[in-house]
Amino acid sequence: MVLYLNSLMVLFLLQFQNCMAEEEKKDITPSSSPILNQTPPSATITALTINSTQSDFQSYSSDGLIAPPFSTSKDLLLASTSSAVSSTLTPTSTDNLSSSTGDSQESPSSTHAPTYTNKEDLSPAPNSSADSTARMPSYQGSTISGLLNTSDFHTTISPTTNFFTSPSHIGETDINCSEIKHKIVFNPGNNRVSSGIVTIENIPKVAENLTLNCTDIGTSQDIMISQDTPYAFNFTKPQCTKLSVMCDFINKSCSTPFSFTEMIPLNYRNFNLSVYEGQNSIRFEWDGKELLNTCHVKENYTCIEQNNPTEEYRQDDQTRKVTNLKPYTEYICTAMLTYNGTVINTTNITTQTKAAKPGPIRNLYCKPSNTSIYVTWEAPEERNGPLSGYILSRQLDSEKDNVTLQKKHHHTFKNLEPYKNYTVCVKAFNREQNITLYGEGKNIKCNTTEGVPDKVTIVSTTFEGNNIIRIKCHLQKEKLKGPKARFQLEFHGGKPKKHEECDFQISDLNYLTTYTFKINVFNGVFSGPSQIVTVTTKYNDKALIGFLVFFIVITTLALLLVLIKIYKLQRGSSRQCEILPLVNQDDEKQLMNIDPIPVELLLDTYKKKNADEGRLFLDEFQSIPRVFSKFSIKEARKSCNQTKNRYIDILPYDDNRVVLSEIQGELGSDYINASHVNGFKEPRKYIAAQGPKDETIYDFWRMVWEQKSTIIVMVTRCEEGKRNKCAQYWPSLEDESATYNEIVVKITEEKIFPDYITRKLHINNERERSERDVTHIQFTVWPDHGVPDEPNLLLKLRRRVNALSNFFSGPIIVHCSAGVGRTGTYMSIDAMLEGLEAENRVNVYGYVVQLRRQRCLMVQVESQYIFIHKCLVEYSQFGETEISIPELPHSLNNLKTRDPPSEPSQLESEFQRLPSYRNWRLQKAGIDQNNKDMNRNPKIVPYDFNRVQIKLEEEQPSEENGEDSEYSSDEGETEDDTKYINASYIIGYWGTRAIIATQGPLGNTMPDFWQMIFQKKVKAIVTLSAPSQENKEAACFPYWEKKKETYEDLEVELTNEKSCGSYTERTFEITHSKKTDKRTVCQFHYEQWVEELPGNFKELLNMIEKIRKTYPDKRVEESSKHDKSASLVVHCSDGSQQTGTFCALWNLLESAHTEGVIDVFQTVKNIRKQRPGMVSSLEHYQFLYDIIASTVPAQNGQIKTPIRQEDTVEIHNELAMKAPVVKESEKDAVQQEEEVETKPKVDESTSNGPTAAPFTEMTLRIDE
Repeated sequence: MVLYLNSLMVLFLLQFQNCMAEEEKKDITPSSSPILNQTPPSATITALTINSTQSDFQSYSSDGLIAPPFSTSKDLLLASTSSAVSSTLTPTSTDNLSSSTGDSQESPSSTHAPTYTNKEDLSPAPNSSADSTARMPSYQGSTISGLLNTSDFHTTISPTTNFFTSPSHIGETDINCSEIKHKIVFNPGNNRVSSGIVTIENIPKVAENLTLNCTDIGTSQDIMISQDTPYAFNFTKPQCTKLSVMCDFINKSCSTPFSFTEMIPLNYRNFNLSVYEGQNSIRFEWDGKELLNTCHVKENYTCIEQNNPTEEYRQDDQTRKVTNLKPYTEYICTAMLTYNGTVINTTNITTQTKAAKPGPIRNLYCKPSNTSIYVTWEAPEERNGPLSGYILSRQLDSEKDNVTLQKKHHHTFKNLEPYKNYTVCVKAFNREQNITLYGEGKNIKCNTTEGVPDKVTIVSTTFEGNNIIRIKCHLQKEKLKGPKARFQLEFHGGKPKKHEECDFQISDLNYLTTYTFKINVFNGVFSGPSQIVTVTTKYNDKALIGFLVFFIVITTLALLLVLIKIYKLQRGSSRQCEILPLVNQDDEKQLMNIDPIPVELLLDTYKKKNADEGRLFLDEFQSIPRVFSKFSIKEARKSCNQTKNRYIDILPYDDNRVVLSEIQGELGSDYINASHVNGFKEPRKYIAAQGPKDETIYDFWRMVWEQKSTIIVMVTRCEEGKRNKCAQYWPSLEDESATYNEIVVKITEEKIFPDYITRKLHINNERERSERDVTHIQFTVWPDHGVPDEPNLLLKLRRRVNALSNFFSGPIIVHCSAGVGRTGTYMSIDAMLEGLEAENRVNVYGYVVQLRRQRCLMVQVESQYIFIHKCLVEYSQFGETEISIPELPHSLNNLKTRDPPSEPSQLESEFQRLPSYRNWRLQKAGIDQNNKDMNRNPKIVPYDFNRVQIKLEEEQPSEENGEDSEYSSDEGETEDDTKYINASYIIGYWGTRAIIATQGPLGNTMPDFWQMIFQKKVKAIVTLSAPSQENKEAACFPYWEKKKETYEDLEVELTNEKSCGSYTERTFEITHSKKTDKRTVCQFHYEQWVEELPGNFKELLNMIEKIRKTYPDKRVEESSKHDKSASLVVHCSDGSQQTGTFCALWNLLESAHTEGVIDVFQTVKNIRKQRPGMVSSLEHYQFLYDIIASTVPAQNGQIKTPIRQEDTVEIHNELAMKAPVVKESEKDAVQQEEEVETKPKVDESTSNGPTAAPFTEMTLRIDE
């Protein structure tokens, strides 16, 4: 039987090869005869009998869903039986296989199966011509087995090209196989490989005794089915692959071969999810991702932030990754698998992204001393992790020092060199799995202060003559430890010498005498140790020769001086009068026609032009030419004069420049950068000059002498914003005098006031042997690139200057740095006020045009142009309310007089004109719901811009940082690290925060009250309220009644108590549990202010005088920029009425003592801007006049009344207060509330034109 079958197979293959050759000759198309072309190395046919076991199986259709027990094939696929290989194959592709149900007998026009060469390599053989679009899959581990009633047999045939059209036609007629059906039953289970049984049914009766041969096309494995057994066979296939089978009988062939293709569905569900976290992403991996890809399972991943579930993050494109996440953040992620529209797996997982590098630190600040730098900062806003610590680096040139800190926000670098420019860099870092992630570093420049210089080194000691000694010394710049070097030489019997260079020539010494010279250096702050030099002079052998030479030289010099004087007199008499050239008509065309403003319309005109962000003011200002081009500028541009100009674009016109006397043989000796300027009606009233340079100081004093000027108005400081603005051309009190060629300038008096300094200078011209006195007044509070805080300051300066001038004085010299911006503003204010008094109208625009015709760029920026109008409005509305102390009694009597009796007095009218400043600043902290129970009066809460802030204990610097750094600054504080207290800083007379005005403490605010006393280094407490007998806390919590009390970390002990008549003086000692030092605070409890006014004026004044002498106000130069301590705390009940009156009285007494004048109106006006409810009654306002008048005898005097009183105007500068800068989070709200923007910053030196920015420094409010 076996030999017979083998013979049949050989005959079949030979016949098939001949048929295919004939088909090629006939050019038969693929559609008429399906061809499977492959060239196997060998062919093995295995006869198998199908097992008919069908118990406990499930039936599935080709789409993977549960189907009826029988399914029919739609597609009939043909396969070659000559390419049978091992039953274990690897799949290559299943994309182009069509699934079948067993019903169709149609077959594709062309089907190509790949050729495999061996078991291990299942790719198509090199000679295979199978089309890639119809390749049949092969699978690793796919098996199809059958049971045969006879023994299995194999036939091996040598490789040939095999074209298969239909099964072998041996013997009888073809069988109709169209009714044959198949049924698939899958084994239960949850494995990645599916198995089951295929049963062939509806076998034709004619073929019931025939053997059915089936071939798995995917594996090319034959399945022999015998007639003796049920037609069934087992299979094992990977899921989501196709089972393609073609069958035919061995002895008879089907007229149409029977075939079917079924898709093995996905039944596996146990997919395990793995998560891999990154800094900004989360990646997902399934353990069976190959099966997921094969089965085209859709994957979906979403994550939401655990603390912010409103925002959802999805996977990026088709990747298994969710991106754009936040570092170090917990997310709840959901992974979902969907197969054929059905969700087969949903996994939820909570995970956290990895830490990333943190953002930059905030509010970096340094406070240097001469050998240390104290650095503070705040944590980054974006931490991106647990914030492991900070890296600090301190660098000086190539030297670098690094420090690592864990949780501190401050550090002190010690053992530094004085007067060095250090760079401190601070950056935060995180750690993630032993990897350090550094954030962006933030740098700050910090210069150590001056130190004691080293001892000088003597270079040489030589004799210039028998009694003339020259000593040279040297000191390296880094050993100077200060900004400047001034070497000093002292010796017994001689006048000390001071030189900029260490080169001293000491003459007129006694002959044959031993001298001991001490030489040291002064660096501007400290003097170094002295270097000792001992020298003995020689015998005078040339005295006679020296005398003769000296006599000849003196005679010659005298003769030369006489000749020079005669030459100058002759030259001066022939000088022609100056003639003004014509103005360029093109410049004139752009000017506007602006009418003068009557005084009664000044306020309304100001409000109109200031509306719409000052657009009308801006249009006016920009229409004025910067430079009138027809006025020549030749002298200033000569090469010999160019170095004398501070700025290259600010030069005087030739026709009105100040011409100095010529020095013979010196080119350009008659030039100085200064211009004659006309006043309101007086020609050449002023000289507008640039700030002298070091090389032009002599020319400046020549101008003062030759122009016979007796008043110099300086409206700048020598240095502003670390930039040199003007040389110091006058001697200091220490030096007493300075010599500039023939001119000797000596200072005889210097008086310092809060906003200006006056100096009395004595000038001696040794050539002319004549002397003259000059008054130098320097305005010190004009900010760089801006305007003064208050118009009243400029009005007061004008009063001081005008009080000094007289008919015989020469022109007033006014200068700033460039001599145009601030200089032109002051001249305009002075001239326009003169016009206002003379004509009751002003023409600011016309006068500024006149200034520009006489000197370019006068009134340099539009903010200055608007400030001129603001000063005029201030003067017209409020008048001059300043009164000198000797005139006060008589002036006060006039103020109180009612004329007629039915009308209010001038004092009452003055009080009614006071601005109320209602709600002019934000009060967010005071009205916050959490802080309402800390306020006694809900209407009296501090403004945010100057409220006192208490630091939380954990945010305070450690003790190692020293006394000076503790609790002294609110810089960099945020709402999170401070506590609220109802207290406000009050600006004192000297422009510093001298007083803290607060309410009487409540029982629940006592710890905060003492923390404020301790942190702000308060020296004295003034209590102006007394608790009532019925309710001791009605006005103030009686904190002085307990001998010893503990408030959190503070222990307060009453150590002394003394009655002084109307007030009681107590001494408290405060101890901090975490500090070693103790603080002593004195309380002055004035108990006679129960009614509206205090009961005893005299004792109140005595108490104030004692406090002033014990705890004097700090001056501006003595107060650090970041110092927010205050020596004095004042409180009544709610911190308004009595407190405001006391603060105003405190400043007025200081003004009377320092300047001999008082201005109650302006003082109360400024106090009201700093805290609500201050001096709100007429009784308190009049009390201020009365109490000061009671201290001086009655004398004649008078007060100027305002020009008009119909309107009440409030003018305030939003930038006036020297208060904490508004925080960034509040900036928008403040700007909306106050309509304020940043002032334009325009340098007077290099501006090429006015900046088009609206005037926003101040806001007008009208109370009708």
